[in-house]
Amino acid sequence: MIERLKGENEQLRALIRQQKDEIESLVKLADTDVLTGLANRRHFKRTLQQRFSEHQRGGPSFCLMMIDVDEFKRVNDCLGHSAGDRLLQMIAQGITKNLRDCDLVFRVGGDELAVILPNSELKPSIGVAERLIERIHDLLAGYRGDAAVGLSIGITTSESKSTTLALLESADRAMYQAKNRGGNRCSADIDVPRK
Repeated sequence: MIERLKGENEQLRALIRQQKDEIESLVKLADTDVLTGLANRRHFKRTLQQRFSEHQRGGPSFCLMMIDVDEFKRVNDCLGHSAGDRLLQMIAQGITKNLRDCDLVFRVGGDELAVILPNSELKPSIGVAERLIERIHDLLAGYRGDAAVGLSIGITTSESKSTTLALLESADRAMYQAKNRGGNRCSADIDVPRK
């Protein structure tokens, strides 16, 4: 009897482990963009809020990059959506490859990406953005055709922001500044640090 109960107990433990693995797999799928393999918008919002809350409680500052792919619509219109998909995959891989392991990359919209740079200050993050623009430009040299595909990157820091919404708006504002100045460049939204 005891041996039978031990066997049943072990089977239940194995079943629980299997179900736990399946749940973890489903959570990962729910947080992952299928096309690029990057974390998705849902995961981005949760992670940004968590990092910002930690920062508000005295944790390290971080920088946020919002990235828009220049001329993406033109690629889709001229070369087709499968070409646009391949372009996004190449860009996602190129960005991930050229960042630190601790940096977090997300696909937050059609051709929009976000990067959280933990324990980072604004000036070095601008250098990171400039290198990303250069490396992605080189990566896409043979792919672009007539379209001037590049990256417009807006950068901000958590230092002077009072809410995650203010942080997002700051990064978006900087991204649109880069785009309005011709694209394929970065721009930083600099605020006066809070006291």
